[in-house]
Amino acid sequence: MSAWLRRGAARRVAASGAVAGASLAAALVLAAPAWADASADSGVAAEGHIIARVDILRGNVFFPQPGSRFGAPLRLANRLHIRTRAGTIRSQLLFEPGNRWSEDRARETARILRGLNYLDPIRVEARLEGDSAVATVETHDLWTLDPRIDIASAGGKQVGSFGLTDRNLFGYGKSLDFSYRDDANGISRHIAFDDPSLAGSHHQLHYAAGKGVEGANDEVALGLPFYAERVVRAYSGSWSRSTYVTHLLSNGDETASFNERNERAELWYGGRRPDGKTIQRLIGSFELWDRRLGPSRLQPGAPPRFAGGEENIRIRRLSGESVWWRPTFIEHKNVDRFTRTEDFDLSPLFALKLGIAPRPLGSTYDEGYVRIRASLGADTRFGFGWVRGSGSSRVVTRSVERVIQLDMRWYAHLRPMHLLALGASGVSGANTLRDFQVGAGGLNGLRAYPINAVAGAQLWRLNAEERWRFSPASWQFIIIGSAVFFDAAKAWGAGAANSSWYRDAGVGLRVGIPSWGISELLRVDLAWPIEPKLNGTNKPVLTFGSSQAF
Repeated sequence: MSAWLRRGAARRVAASGAVAGASLAAALVLAAPAWADASADSGVAAEGHIIARVDILRGNVFFPQPGSRFGAPLRLANRLHIRTRAGTIRSQLLFEPGNRWSEDRARETARILRGLNYLDPIRVEARLEGDSAVATVETHDLWTLDPRIDIASAGGKQVGSFGLTDRNLFGYGKSLDFSYRDDANGISRHIAFDDPSLAGSHHQLHYAAGKGVEGANDEVALGLPFYAERVVRAYSGSWSRSTYVTHLLSNGDETASFNERNERAELWYGGRRPDGKTIQRLIGSFELWDRRLGPSRLQPGAPPRFAGGEENIRIRRLSGESVWWRPTFIEHKNVDRFTRTEDFDLSPLFALKLGIAPRPLGSTYDEGYVRIRASLGADTRFGFGWVRGSGSSRVVTRSVERVIQLDMRWYAHLRPMHLLALGASGVSGANTLRDFQVGAGGLNGLRAYPINAVAGAQLWRLNAEERWRFSPASWQFIIIGSAVFFDAAKAWGAGAANSSWYRDAGVGLRVGIPSWGISELLRVDLAWPIEPKLNGTNKPVLTFGSSQAF
């Protein structure tokens, strides 16, 4: 199944650049008002009644108060902003005239609207008019035109990029993104387009392309996803092709590299049982995957596992997957996004996928495939959190390739305006191809150390952060907070020359901007390496980002 349309698909772990958003529009969004939750109790009386009509109320980005000194620039920003069209909102609703009103379906609709990141639902409710229900969907637009100048530095290595994104193109809910990046591996350019409601339907279209000094990529996907809990059938087709240089690290330094080419295509179709609180889905797929790994270019001291000649692997896989899922969502504020209502999935889930890739279909080897995914969450008076894990294996005559991933989170409000966030994640690979490596460093959860300072075939990363929102609740223009944190990581296997734990601690500033649809928050962290020292010293390292560090 296409990873673009289904969450939880395994992905190759790689370091990601820290982001520091900056734009002229950010100065305007400081004066946006706070909004109430979308939940409402008024629709209880309408439960089960036929919907006569659906009213769409569309709010603009800013609502300047009479006599405010910010009034003129905010009114100008509203005129420049193209408001989300009523048809765009209607295309995302899970109900229409003629359906029976359901509070459960209304809450799920609010979650879907929040997930679009170009508007916030203020209320999704219904009232009785005679024997019929009249539904009201009121939304507040977010500012989504995002010019970015991103600069990050860690361990003497710099990453810089410029980009322009609009997640609500001309008010139709389409997303268009351009970016230019210049880093240690050269210059690259990227463009992407996403349509979450193709021609007003629930079909989705994705296209992306990029080109750089070390390679290029193209990808396209089209289909009808499981966009809601009660969707009876879904399907998709996707294709991607990429060429790039794989860099393998040992003790933070590159010791091997080789050219790699991947071409994949997949078709899948799935359905579900129409009844029951526990959703059961069955999905069938056919996947074609061609991989070419070029000869390794080794540096002195490279681990033997990094060596290898040219490899060409073809996979033609028929698979079936069964999914058991009981939807359980909760809403919280001031966790990751800091200014907006967030939805957290605590659903129990278990999925089993079995596949076969025989030589008669064109595969290089006769091989089997198995993947297991599971998750479980809890919401208690002491906090909430989840455990999610997955394991996959290619079963070939000569070896059994295994990859296991685990992610655990826990959030607890210690007292009003204070939140304790705990995270643990682990990845382990065995008998994998030589391009498999996982890492942690200054840009992905180990804030005092260089990019991919810790790398290997197995990795554990631990994070703890106490977040404090100290700006007064009456502030509507800007939300300010702080953080105190601790990070640790350890790697094993090829590339993990230093097998000790890397540990750091530090403090940070958090800035939340209401009505900003892209960034979760603006983050500035100052981290001190504890052990080992960085270049023989414990000097602090400054990092920036537009989201939480973990």
